[in-house]
Amino acid sequence: MGDATWKVADGDGIGAPCALVVEDSAIERALLRAALERAGLAVIEAASGDEALRAFTSQPPDVVLLDILMPGIDGFETCRRIRALPAGAATPVIVTTSLEDEDAIAQAYAAGATDFVTKPINLSALVHRTRYVLRAHRVLANLDVLTGLPGRAVFSQWLACRQDGPWTRRTMRAVIYLDLDRFRRINDTLGRDAGDELLKQVAARLRASLRIGDVVRDLARLSPQEAGHEPSRTLLARAGGDEFVIWMEDLASAQDADAVAGRLLEVIRAPFELHGETLHVTASVGVALDGDAAPATALVERAEIAMDQAKHGGRDARCFYDAATAARARRMFSLETVLRRALETDCFRMHFQPKVDLATWQIRGMEALMRLEYPGYGTIAPGDFIPVAEQTGLIASLDRWALRESCREVRRCADVGLEGLSVAINLSASMFQERDLARQVADVLAETGLPPRLLEIELTERLLLEDTRSSLTTLAGLRELGVRVAMDDFGTGYSSLSYLKRFKVNGLKIDRSFIRDVTCDTDDAAIVSAIVGLGRRLGMVVTAEGVETPAQARFLRECGCQEAQGFLFSPALAMGELVGWVRAFGPARAVPAPVRAED
Repeated sequence: MGDATWKVADGDGIGAPCALVVEDSAIERALLRAALERAGLAVIEAASGDEALRAFTSQPPDVVLLDILMPGIDGFETCRRIRALPAGAATPVIVTTSLEDEDAIAQAYAAGATDFVTKPINLSALVHRTRYVLRAHRVLANLDVLTGLPGRAVFSQWLACRQDGPWTRRTMRAVIYLDLDRFRRINDTLGRDAGDELLKQVAARLRASLRIGDVVRDLARLSPQEAGHEPSRTLLARAGGDEFVIWMEDLASAQDADAVAGRLLEVIRAPFELHGETLHVTASVGVALDGDAAPATALVERAEIAMDQAKHGGRDARCFYDAATAARARRMFSLETVLRRALETDCFRMHFQPKVDLATWQIRGMEALMRLEYPGYGTIAPGDFIPVAEQTGLIASLDRWALRESCREVRRCADVGLEGLSVAINLSASMFQERDLARQVADVLAETGLPPRLLEIELTERLLLEDTRSSLTTLAGLRELGVRVAMDDFGTGYSSLSYLKRFKVNGLKIDRSFIRDVTCDTDDAAIVSAIVGLGRRLGMVVTAEGVETPAQARFLRECGCQEAQGFLFSPALAMGELVGWVRAFGPARAVPAPVRAED
């Protein structure tokens, strides 16, 4: 036929999918072209394999309909050569032939065919098959390469399909939004390959837990109006990064969604094996229901807000969207703005709570605690702004400011005659995970002139255990500086003796929850006594938090606890107030008389 015989259908098909019809029979080409054009496709014709290759190279189509039995190079070889072209690797190819034996079918698929249609061709069926293959190809092109799940764009297109139709209000619908906790730390410590492998394993677990079927098949089906059926009722997609989103229908009650969310948290908690490492991972989950007939897109936004609240509440949890959740989200957004401005306008202050030696009733040091006073908001409690800082990535900046300011203020104590007082500061996971933490601390000590022995870093058990290898390296760097390290909130986390031996910390801080009833609860008394005995035998200084009564102080001293802090002695004070408080009790820096009177 020559090169001039193949052409784009009238109207050139701009905006329409293009089909390359390769068929040596002019009559069959005309029939195929007419059927495909009626279906809205643009058509390119070729009468041989050679023409098909030239046509494909000149204007790559969206789909190829390829006859097998042709003069010159046959359809098998043509398909192989198309697949070798840069644009042909992913283009769907539907082969058509009168051959019905299994060897011919196997040979076609081996050559790279996507689908197979036998002659005589049912034109209506072929059109539907072609459209299905095109849809499936477009879905596959937009699937997440790493996990094989639909991406956010495909998920949004699918939601549009769920927006209308007679079935959209028949049953309760829900969106579940899941985000892995502290995924960035895995990437930073184990590498991106390990992070990618974790995402693959997470996707596989979620798919199995939700009993998700053939995603490509479900998404590639014709629209409900054309095909006369409802689209799939459950879809799992990767929303981006370490976030996943699930759409569900046919729920009998909110309890059904809660049960699914709980099951997802459980499957994530099971240990993962990554590059020879056993990794424990948790997730935060948000759930939104369509109780007020909200649009599908609004449900996704609400589920994401609820997920943020689950993280705000401590992670490894699920949260349902409601009016209170929305109000908290608005407050968090407002607080984020306040935090950013406060960092720029110097609205943070450090307060210090004394730590008292229970044997001598002298002040050994203090714990540094951050305060935020912002115009129009008054004093904002750390419990309100610290979680927001963690979620917005501002926490490391706050930590660096607090570390420098605390060291600077305590160094000034020596200048006014209060020498030898140490300062303890609690670091967040974000700052502790920074590989150059020891260098940062060294720079601050050099800048402020504070001796390293007077600085103590407080870390929680959970933080230390998130990445044991990295934690040991960081702790070794701090010890080389001469900085002390204490394990904060001891007794509320894992509290394993092996951890104490491996981490070699200098001190333990008993959580206030054990101190509250230590004089009237025999279990708390036994736990506190055991922690004190253990710490002392390991050469650690044991500090009790939240001491509020003389009886508590007396019990702690009698069981050998070395230090205590709490409202019995003093609340956290600004440095100027703390200096005045210390001087009020003389050179010995003794605590107020009420405690001494109970001796």
